[in-house]
Amino acid sequence: MRAHAVTGRLEGLLSFRLLLAAGGVASVAMGVLMLVDAEAGLATLSVIAGVLVLVDGIGELFTSIGGAEQTRTASMLVSIVSAVVGVLLIRHPVHAVAAAAIPIGLWLIIAGMVHIVWWFDARRNRAWIALVAFTEVVAGIVVVASPKIDTDTLALLVGLSFLVRGLVLCLVAFMLGAHKRAEAPAASDPISST
Repeated sequence: MRAHAVTGRLEGLLSFRLLLAAGGVASVAMGVLMLVDAEAGLATLSVIAGVLVLVDGIGELFTSIGGAEQTRTASMLVSIVSAVVGVLLIRHPVHAVAAAAIPIGLWLIIAGMVHIVWWFDARRNRAWIALVAFTEVVAGIVVVASPKIDTDTLALLVGLSFLVRGLVLCLVAFMLGAHKRAEAPAASDPISST
């Protein structure tokens, strides 16, 4: 009976790990695209940011459903804000930097604050969660507080934030894989399953 519970937990960990890795790869790709092609124009950057924010919102939704009760509400809040900001940026690509900067900056601040909440609840990967939270909050504050921000600066700040976030998500997914491999022998041990 115990082996089935451990196996179910490991399968859930695998799907969560794959979700983290996919989100990390998407975030790295979008961050690199923003950093490399900042000249693409503000409308393109808005759509790229909108897609990533929307994908992040979907990931946050799954995190809130399967996450700890202490962080479920915060994850759901980020999911809702991400969906709204993502759809707005995709549906109405903006041509004024301030119009794009405000929703992206606010999203970064809110996501960073939620990651600070996660940091208090985390047992593992606290340094990585703190790095993501710090990057998001600082980038969000700089974006929102800069009334005359230009497209290149916006692309740089948001691109760096997406890049750091994506790298950390990939790293955490890798670390969860190592944790899964360490638990797997105990699950298959017939002595411990009785």
